[in-house]
Amino acid sequence: DIAARSGLEDLAPMVVSEIATICKDAHNYQLAIAFYQRILENIASHPNPHLEGRITAALGDVYFYANDLDAARAQYGKAIAIFGRTGDKVSDGRTQAGIGAVLAAQGKSAEALGYFKLSLATALKHGDREGVEKARRNISAFCAQLGRQEGAARLRIEAERVLNGVPPQAILTAEHRHN
Repeated sequence: DIAARSGLEDLAPMVVSEIATICKDAHNYQLAIAFYQRILENIASHPNPHLEGRITAALGDVYFYANDLDAARAQYGKAIAIFGRTGDKVSDGRTQAGIGAVLAAQGKSAEALGYFKLSLATALKHGDREGVEKARRNISAFCAQLGRQEGAARLRIEAERVLNGVPPQAILTAEHRHN
């Protein structure tokens, strides 16, 4: 086991998580996976649902970058279930975007866009400005990739209106009217 051989298994989970993130950023996905899995094993004996959700979502990210889309979706699904139990709606919304990215990579455009919109709606509802910005970028990039520049521009404008005080439902309603 790579993590055990490195002697890092006793470090605080967040330190190991940072090391796993560095491994992911260096495209050493197998090592990142090993570190994240080790953290999850340790959490099993010392339950911490919030940390478990964050690490599970991060593991989903690594699988996504490694192009193991089925494993990525499974980890994102587990993370969403954990966030549901802990009531962490912000992390839940951000993880919905991960499922959207998996579906987009699998060519499931309609489902992907639905998850991206869910991510945006969740961020708007819970005042997650960073999540709103990320969701806007995801939706715009996705629509542009599909050749729907007009739709992407419209969604960006609607998101700006929401950030400036228009009720969150406006973005979903506006998109529905134009489809």
